[in-house]
Amino acid sequence: GCCQELGIAHTVYNKNVDDLMAFAAKAGADFCLVAGWYFMLPKRFRDMFVKGCAGIHASMLPELRGVSPVNWALLKGHAHSGVSMFEMTDAVDEGDLYGQVPFSIEGTDDITDLIRKVEEASVSLSLDVLKKLQAGTLQLQKQKGTPSYCCPRVPEDSYIDWKKDVDTIHTLVRASSRPY
Repeated sequence: GCCQELGIAHTVYNKNVDDLMAFAAKAGADFCLVAGWYFMLPKRFRDMFVKGCAGIHASMLPELRGVSPVNWALLKGHAHSGVSMFEMTDAVDEGDLYGQVPFSIEGTDDITDLIRKVEEASVSLSLDVLKKLQAGTLQLQKQKGTPSYCCPRVPEDSYIDWKKDVDTIHTLVRASSRPY
């Protein structure tokens, strides 16, 4: 993929933290950026990186911490969402922010449209943060606002209850369509 094309050291997590730590040590990286992650990274791993261990989350933290935030943003009728890069900690999506990129959610957007927006915002945010990190100008910010949380979605959550109103059904279809 992208990392291979750019000659960037990368690995696929095999649920063995010691293997992950060996890879990180061999790579000699001073910063770790994690995307598409569903596991807690132990402090001993995060501490390997002198410039930090950051995660990308598909919401404007502290809103919609947890899993499936893009689906939940649609289901909850949010007009806006975004992407956050945060310092990974022992808690779920609670670390200080490296930065955020907001985007709007249009009434015609479905989950595929929002995934595309998340991808574009993630690339933009990553490039911005990495430039600031390299220049030594990056300043982390505390998350502001009242946290909200979202739980995992399972296939049964997308079953249509035909007794619901048309807007509720339409929103469910938008949030549950391809690739889900």
